[in-house]
Amino acid sequence: KTVKKSDDKAVKDPSVTPVTDPSNLTDAEKAKVADEVKKSNPTAKDVEVGKDGKTTVTYPDGTTAVIPADKTVKKSDDKAVKDPSVTPVTDPSNLTDAEKAKVADEVKKSNPTAKDVEVGKDGKTTVTYPDGTTAVIPADKTVKKSDDKAVKDPSVTPVTDPSNLTDAEKAKVADEVKKSNPTAKDIKVNKDGSVVVTFEDGTTAVIPADKTVKKSSDKVKESDGVKNPSVTPVTDPSNLTDAEKAKVAEEVKKANPTAKDIKVNKDGSVVVTFEDGSVAVIPAEKAVTAANQDSPAQAPAKKAGAKELPNTGTEQSSASLALALLAAATGGLLFAKKREEEE
Repeated sequence: KTVKKSDDKAVKDPSVTPVTDPSNLTDAEKAKVADEVKKSNPTAKDVEVGKDGKTTVTYPDGTTAVIPADKTVKKSDDKAVKDPSVTPVTDPSNLTDAEKAKVADEVKKSNPTAKDVEVGKDGKTTVTYPDGTTAVIPADKTVKKSDDKAVKDPSVTPVTDPSNLTDAEKAKVADEVKKSNPTAKDIKVNKDGSVVVTFEDGTTAVIPADKTVKKSSDKVKESDGVKNPSVTPVTDPSNLTDAEKAKVAEEVKKANPTAKDIKVNKDGSVVVTFEDGSVAVIPAEKAVTAANQDSPAQAPAKKAGAKELPNTGTEQSSASLALALLAAATGGLLFAKKREEEE
């Protein structure tokens, strides 16, 4: 098929796109130019933007038209962009996602009107403004190699999924990092376990995930976190009544609301089963206590005639005295009666 050249007068010039280097457009800049060309030429079937901005437009009938570079791009005014505070990073040639995010934050602080901030892996940053103009901040203005010697590795924290830490695991990692770096002003733990540590002077350091977390050898069980209940006073700790068992179960449930099943044995020990099927046993001494064990002053009064413990002898002496008095009285009566008979 023979391709014929169309009447270039039919093609409409697009809105000019500001670019960093008009002789070497980035992919993002090419895409922006293509969008503008399509807006002004909605019937175009294909739009191909060259690295210098020259654009070839192809129509459905196969005809083509070329828009020269000076009609599509212009050099952006880089003077408008302000350099950010420099971010210390571990490897300036290969920034982590956390470091990129930090750089982006700093760039936005110094350029609050920026619509979009794109940080490359080497730290070079492209800033896009609401009017579509862009500016590039070179890497040496955004990042520098951090003094990693200042940051100390923490104790490694075992986690269930090293690629997706829970909030509780993040908190644990942060605690460990704080212990090993007490002068840290701020500690941010990412979901993959990598940690960004910020010091008082504003410098930062990144601790890689393999220095902070590891996959736990065993799956974390709910039963590992079982909590002791409030102790329940009972009459006989070796033989609980049904009512006492129910009270113990109630206290255990309060302390362990995620428990699926609670079985209280007659000796006061408790078997707790959790939703994940894990089981924990709470020993009797952590669940029950003798009712009068902690308050002997409130012990029930002894029955009349009860024999006191051998080492006191209080009640036994009282009984002996009573018998002696009774014997004396009886003897006196018998003596008086005998005297009457003799008279």
